[in-house]
Amino acid sequence: MRTKIYAKLEDDSAPLRRKYKYYEQCLVDREYVIETRILGACPYFMKLFKETLA
Repeated sequence: MRTKIYAKLEDDSAPLRRKYKYYEQCLVDREYVIETRILGACPYFMKLFKETLA
């Protein structure tokens, strides 16, 4: 029974975790950060990052 509950919680949280990781990547990953800063999108991604955590 617990396994099913934990599996459901994991399934429900997966989309939020993917969003969180993507926003984090845009803010700190070398591949994305230069473009994010050049475009001035840091505040935008920071806002989305914080909203996903809440």
